[in-house]
Amino acid sequence: MKQSLIDKIKAAAYVGFAIFILLSLLSYNADDTPFRCSHPNIPVKNLTGVVGAYMAEGLFISLGWAAYIICLLALVWAAARSLEKPPPKLYIKILGTVILLLSLAVLLGLFGLQQEELKFQRAGLAGTLIGGFLVKYFGRAGSLIIAVGLGGLSSFVSTEFLILPLFKWLGKGFF
Repeated sequence: MKQSLIDKIKAAAYVGFAIFILLSLLSYNADDTPFRCSHPNIPVKNLTGVVGAYMAEGLFISLGWAAYIICLLALVWAAARSLEKPPPKLYIKILGTVILLLSLAVLLGLFGLQQEELKFQRAGLAGTLIGGFLVKYFGRAGSLIIAVGLGGLSSFVSTEFLILPLFKWLGKGFF
């Protein structure tokens, strides 16, 4: 098979993955799984079925609202594949994605209400724990700088966007 056809198939798979994750997150119902209730919904109310219900549960518990970024990342990856950009090493892409998701979860926990339940809902377990650790040792401002810095850098890595062409493009506008 031609590489361009393989790239188009990968792009379509990324779009399908993004739609599936988005539907599972948007139609999330805490009563669909037995993790948060004693009598779960039968049948589940999640539009993506049992798999989507458990996936949404896991994503919301671990990352909070930052889980929605996975959909956006999958669409960016689909665009990169359809433009036939050479993909980076898989471990670099995974590392950048994990750091980006954790940074966003921490930022969601740093901004907003001090009520632990609402903070956990927004930031998830990872954002609440990592954010608490960062605030303890670096203060609120230091935690914000660290989370924004790591999130910004990892967004370039996880979206396969190179910094050098950006600076060249920006330089053309100023000179």
